[in-house]
Amino acid sequence: MKRGHSDFSIEKSECPLFRANLWRSLSLSVVLSTTGCSGIAHLSAWWTNPLALGGVIPAIDPIGGRVFFYWIDAAGNACHGDPGTSGRLGPVAVEAFKPEALAAAKANAVVSPSELAAFQEAPFSFSSYDARGPHYAQFGNILWRARRSENRVSEGVCMKGADYFGVPEIVQLGCGSLSLHPVFGNASCHTELQILPSPLSEPVETQDPAHCLTRQRPQPAETPQERAQLCIIALPHGTEVLEK
Repeated sequence: MKRGHSDFSIEKSECPLFRANLWRSLSLSVVLSTTGCSGIAHLSAWWTNPLALGGVIPAIDPIGGRVFFYWIDAAGNACHGDPGTSGRLGPVAVEAFKPEALAAAKANAVVSPSELAAFQEAPFSFSSYDARGPHYAQFGNILWRARRSENRVSEGVCMKGADYFGVPEIVQLGCGSLSLHPVFGNASCHTELQILPSPLSEPVETQDPAHCLTRQRPQPAETPQERAQLCIIALPHGTEVLEK
């Protein structure tokens, strides 16, 4: 089943000039605390990199999607699990939205700015994914709220739409709490097609004998600009998703 989507015109951005401190703020790896296996994706800064879309932004605001956890092996494949013991091709995805945001998108409901702010604190749980060590966490947004009335869509209406992916953040996975601050950073990193879970032919915990044996990336010295060029839908096996 394909995701529904609406066509939106692009508006000239009134956002401030791109500043180097945005990339500095993105350059810090996210480290888990010692409690919980859940997190929050803070979506209010999603469109704050005007260079990503040539100085224009879509007239929609993000309200929820999925977090994709993965690392890259020596051959450049997207992988999940622990390399050498349970490394498998493809990323792991967990849902990241409030139930009210999903309900509003399904019903094409109108929500207020205060409700938008609440929806943009999108919770997720990764308790069912027990791999450890450095991973990329890349947010893919699929639920949206219209910023203004346009093309027969009223301001404030929520909907499902195209899947846009943020700059991957580097996380050290363990059973802790995680705070993500996704920023859209690559103009080509979006798709109108739904990324569906892949059928599993082998148990999840088994090691792929030919792939995902070693973890090549992420590396601590990677810059946000380098990570902005990573797009899960362009990586080998990046769309072979295991839902958790």
